Amino acid sequence: MSMKKRDIARATDPHREREASRYEHPIPSREFILQTLAEAGVPLTDEELARRLAIKPMERDAFVKRLGAMERDGQILRNRKGAILVASKLDLIKGRVEGHPDGYGFVIAEEGEDLYLGPHEMRKVLHGDRVMVRESGVDRRGRREGTIVEVIERANTQVVGRLVAERKFLFVQPAERRISQTILIAPEDVGNARAGQVVVAELTAQPDGHTQPIGRVVEVLGEAADSGIEIEIALRKHELPFKFSAQAEALAAKFPPVPRPGDLAGREDLRSLELVTIDGETARDFDDAVYCEKTGGGLLRAGRRRSRSGGARARQLGLLSPPRHSDASRAALERPVLAQRGSRPLVHGLRHGDRRQGRDRPLSLLSCGDALAR
Repeated sequence: MSMKKRDIARATDPHREREASRYEHPIPSREFILQTLAEAGVPLTDEELARRLAIKPMERDAFVKRLGAMERDGQILRNRKGAILVASKLDLIKGRVEGHPDGYGFVIAEEGEDLYLGPHEMRKVLHGDRVMVRESGVDRRGRREGTIVEVIERANTQVVGRLVAERKFLFVQPAERRISQTILIAPEDVGNARAGQVVVAELTAQPDGHTQPIGRVVEVLGEAADSGIEIEIALRKHELPFKFSAQAEALAAKFPPVPRPGDLAGREDLRSLELVTIDGETARDFDDAVYCEKTGGGLLRAGRRRSRSGGARARQLGLLSPPRHSDASRAALERPVLAQRGSRPLVHGLRHGDRRQGRDRPLSLLSCGDALAR
């Protein structure tokens, strides 16, 4: 097509100037593509549409990307032969799938009222997928029912759940209860995971109404009864960030493994004390610690150090003194706890309680066996 004919073909594009201001080699606007499809009155193949819009070879890649974006946004659809048609001409409703543990679901429409999806339709999708649906009637409970015409965006690339083995079959039972389908796992795609463990499965095939979703195990989180496994599940289930960025890792790698002389300025050096943190393993900051040591006459002296960043000045206590309690609770709290590891006695630090919500509660238990045994 000559340059003159090409200019004539695009002369009626209502957003020609806008596209020219954005791109060095502008292509037809979304509005003009939809207008061209509507004027054609029939579905067009990519080649037919490109010919009508006078797309040059150097514009082909950008044109294909624009069609893909319009398809993801639900502006156009493809029929079974791959031809393109305008979604709005088909009275379709665009929305996001919200699943239910019982197998049915709903399409939360971007415009208009929501539609009910029966279990048969839900076998085509997973919770969170974006779809185009057509209203197909009313169910027996009077709810407007929909039929899925096109899945325009898949929301789940990975699913966290428990690996289950039944007979010769392996599958992942999703932790997200709104995903009612199980993820089939081939024996060669299990890796080192064992049945009963909590794993992350990467989806290699999405559901289509005829087959279940298929995946492969890419991460083992641990046993279902492990402490803290709920946190690991929640992080992945809700797609929360749990790894430091490459920039943060690189910055941390620049720090030396031991403090430099200048780092001690204005700080109290406590490295000679055998401090043990009383913060939990999953704590986000370690700002409170305790220690104990032998003194003359066989007495035990316990100490507590708290970081300035924790809001309190570093201090040392002669003994760990619990808050005011009843005589019975005070006696229990101040009683040292003894244990035995082989022939070496372990002396644990005093239990330190508080009176949160008006009740006595032990906070921590310090083991100083290694320090006292020497």
